[in-house]
Amino acid sequence: MSYRLPAILALLALAALALLNANHNLPFDVSLASTSLAAAEPADDLMLASFYRSIAATGAPIAVKGKVRQPFFSAPGTVLAVADDDIQVYEYSASDKAQREAARVSDDGSTIMTDDAPLHVEWVATPHFFQRDRLIVVYVGDDDEVLDVLKNTLGEPFAGAGRYHGPRVLIP
Repeated sequence: MSYRLPAILALLALAALALLNANHNLPFDVSLASTSLAAAEPADDLMLASFYRSIAATGAPIAVKGKVRQPFFSAPGTVLAVADDDIQVYEYSASDKAQREAARVSDDGSTIMTDDAPLHVEWVATPHFFQRDRLIVVYVGDDDEVLDVLKNTLGEPFAGAGRYHGPRVLIP
């Protein structure tokens, strides 16, 4: 009889996700139907679907807007609207690939190395680059609600505004 409670909870979670995502045509699977609850969100692997669920769980409005390609990232991207601002999410096949491409971004986010040459980017607002597991997330904007959601989900940005540059040393 004790095995029924987890099964009932899983079904309730599926029903809640179905209702939550009823108006979205998601390009990825956010269901838990084929996995156990424990395997659904491994701590060391934050993929697009679990990232979407994490943002939705904060209560922030989220919607899928479409796909994006940038010349400086090899992975295809998905544009998500979070609290009326767009974020770009790039999912790589392995976390070391995401880390290598993240390392190509300058501290302030204005220059990104490509295979051919450095690419200088003039952003329309302040860029914020996050990297965790297999994802690189780019947010260009200054909305504190969006930044708080991203920082709570992904940690501090690795490049762009808000990047920690270490202790400052003043030289007289």
